[in-house]
Amino acid sequence: MRARGMPDLRVLAPLLECLAPAPPPPGLLTRIEQQIAAERRRPPRQRFAVAAAFGASAGIAAVLALAPLADNRAWEAPVPLTVIDGADRVAMLDARMLAHGRYLRIDHFGLLGPTDRALELWLLRDGTGDGIARPESLGLLSQRGGATVLPLARAVTAGDLLAVSEEPPGGAPGPGPSGPVILTARVGGGS
Repeated sequence: MRARGMPDLRVLAPLLECLAPAPPPPGLLTRIEQQIAAERRRPPRQRFAVAAAFGASAGIAAVLALAPLADNRAWEAPVPLTVIDGADRVAMLDARMLAHGRYLRIDHFGLLGPTDRALELWLLRDGTGDGIARPESLGLLSQRGGATVLPLARAVTAGDLLAVSEEPPGGAPGPGPSGPVILTARVGGGS
């Protein structure tokens, strides 16, 4: 159950897949251990006051950080897609832009590739200026089907093409698709 007006945090969970694991900054663990040791030397009343102040400030920070997400209309916008080629390969294809166009969520059911291949999503932007659309890899799709959230350099717009290709594990070795393109869809209507 969630509070009225708050976003469904399960929507945010796929965004963690976009983050690369990173080691802690040098000396962080030592500083934490020193703070724990110093905290143990404080009198119990002082520890309670520090914990209460920290908890209150963390709560305020969380409310302020999540406040812009409360407007779900700004957080999630549908992306109308028309499948041009490969409709027989997918049972359902749905796209939504998240976080004001910073992420694209693709829901794809029935779209499967060989188990030894990866499915990579490509974006060909409409109106590149020189008339040549260069494919931009958005990332790998989940092999199990379902939803995949991918970061965007900028929002997709009407006329752009999305394509899915079968690639070696880890994705295409070059700047464009190296395997067969199994699905193509055009972004239509508004973005």
